[in-house]
Amino acid sequence: MGKTFSILTLLTALYVGWIFIADNSQVRIERACAPTLWFGNVSTSLTALTLSEYQQNVEDGFKTVDYACRFTVWRLFFEQEYLDWMAQQEAMKQQQAQKPVDGTEMVAPSSTIPAILQ
Repeated sequence: MGKTFSILTLLTALYVGWIFIADNSQVRIERACAPTLWFGNVSTSLTALTLSEYQQNVEDGFKTVDYACRFTVWRLFFEQEYLDWMAQQEAMKQQQAQKPVDGTEMVAPSSTIPAILQ
């Protein structure tokens, strides 16, 4: 039990390290979900050997599982960063829309400026 546990711990640590040494977030997501594709490839091959009429169904099923894995990892680790970026882009777009065409600065009426800023 102890030796098996230490081997599994080592393999898990290597797998997690392999994920985190990736260059960018897309590669990290791909690596995090790689085992689903590995297992899917083995399952698809075994299905092709034994029940070839179901091969496409098994392959499509594992593609769906891979997509679900990637989406879940993205939502867990990267969604908030994306939402913050989108909010920043929207704010910049609104700021650009408020600038006059001739380049002069628009000044808001004093009634719209909060009292603490006046």
